[in-house]
Amino acid sequence: MSNSKKKRNSSENRRNNKWKRIYFTFKKGGNIAVNIYIFGLFVLSAYLLQVFFGAKQIRHFNEEYGRLKNKGKVAIGKRPGKFHVGTIVMLATDDNGEILEAVKMQGITVLSKFKPIISLTGQYIQLINEHSLIDCGENNLTKKTILNARDVYLHVSRGEKIPETKSPLALLTSKIKLLKIKN
Repeated sequence: MSNSKKKRNSSENRRNNKWKRIYFTFKKGGNIAVNIYIFGLFVLSAYLLQVFFGAKQIRHFNEEYGRLKNKGKVAIGKRPGKFHVGTIVMLATDDNGEILEAVKMQGITVLSKFKPIISLTGQYIQLINEHSLIDCGENNLTKKTILNARDVYLHVSRGEKIPETKSPLALLTSKIKLLKIKN
C-alpha cells in the first residue's frame, strides 16, 4: 500500500472513530451531564417552536375570523383531533342565513391554514343536512364539522345556549363515577 493510501485510510479511520466515540458516549451513558443538557436543549427548542407556530396559527385564525365577520354573521364549527386530524370550519352568512363564504382549517400540525369551501357558497345554512353535503366534495370529518357549525348557528339564532362537549378526561371521569355507583 502506498503512503498516500495509508494517509487517506488513517484519516478516514480517525473520522470514523470520532463518530463512534460520540455514538458510544451517548449509548453507554458517557458524560451524563452533557447528555441531559443536550436533551434539555432539544426539548426547549421544540417547545419554543411549538409556541411560535401556535401563536402564528392563532393570529391567522383571528385575521380570517375578522375578515369573515366584516361580511356578516360567522358560524364556527369544530371537530377537535384527539387521535386524528382536527378541523375548524367558519361560515360567513348574511341576515337571511345565506352562506357568503366558507373556509376550513384541517390538519394535525400548527402549520395548517384556512382553505375555501367553494361548494357551500350560496346555500342557506338552515337547509344544510347530511344529504345536501353528499356532493360537496369534502371528507366525512369536514362534513361533520359543517353540520356542527350549522347547529351552533341555529342554537344562537334561537337564543339558546350552545351545548358544551366534554373533554376526553371528563368523559373518562364520569364513566369511572358510574362504575363506582353500580358497584
